[in-house]
Amino acid sequence: MIGKVSRGRDVAGLLRYLFGPGRHNEHTRPHLVAGWDDPSALEPIVSAGRADTVPLARLLEQPLRAAIGKIDDRPIWQCSVRAAPQDRVLSDQDWAEIVRDVVARTGLAPEADDDACRWIAVRHADDHVHIVVTLARQDGRNVAPRNDYYRVGEACRAAEQ
Repeated sequence: MIGKVSRGRDVAGLLRYLFGPGRHNEHTRPHLVAGWDDPSALEPIVSAGRADTVPLARLLEQPLRAAIGKIDDRPIWQCSVRAAPQDRVLSDQDWAEIVRDVVARTGLAPEADDDACRWIAVRHADDHVHIVVTLARQDGRNVAPRNDYYRVGEACRAAEQ
């Protein structure tokens, strides 16, 4: 299992991509497998074959707008986590457990921390998920991830075990 971390500015654009068809129609049945809140309540409504991601983007961005102090110029943390081709196909529940471990190990959303960062995990293929986190806690404090690449690697190795 491999995790790849990147940073960005545009949560709405990222969500449109993740819930869209992909660049070559490779996205199949995009849906949430986990999140800071109940994924079924956060899931974008699909109408005429297109997911309305605007409400979800606004919810994810709320802590950024309410943050105390200066916000990083790339406040969106994204991590793609991919299973090896020889691995079995993981269920949504399996992916949800892996993602919860990733956001906990990185310190972005530790278990039982109700004021942690808002985050979601989107699955649009059998072999991977995308984790999207806004880097402001719900209590208004900014978040600056440290050693997140290492922590993602630890979570991936733990999932393989």
